[in-house]
Amino acid sequence: MLCQTSLFFKEIVMRCLIKETYDNVRTILIVDDSKLILKVEEILCGRAGFNVVTANSADEALCKISSKVDLILTDIQMPSMNGVQLAKKIHEKYPDLSIFGITSMTSDAIHNIDKSNFEMLLEKPLKLETCQWLLSKTQQRAC
Repeated sequence: MLCQTSLFFKEIVMRCLIKETYDNVRTILIVDDSKLILKVEEILCGRAGFNVVTANSADEALCKISSKVDLILTDIQMPSMNGVQLAKKIHEKYPDLSIFGITSMTSDAIHNIDKSNFEMLLEKPLKLETCQWLLSKTQQRAC
């Protein structure tokens, strides 16, 4: 009887831990037209603790976005629809969604970008520490 009771409580504790873990997972949608850069950013954000969804274009991102996405990281320079246009379009439907731009542009070129739909512009290459910082920012926002 003692063994069955102890197994029962162990199972309850495990279920609670699993639920808590999944409740704290944050989803990032990464958008970049370079498949290589997209893969590197996916790996880094995954290592930081994000659930990662990727899109190779702005149009693909618009198809994949949902209320389950906590944050978007988008390249600024992309063909057809750039990151600035994408951020504006996303905020029309999801005004409270955090969007970060990422670019390899020079400081002078960044100065001329409309930043009104971005929380911040980040520099390429993306670093693991930056991904961890983004994760902590989304977790703080959820509290």
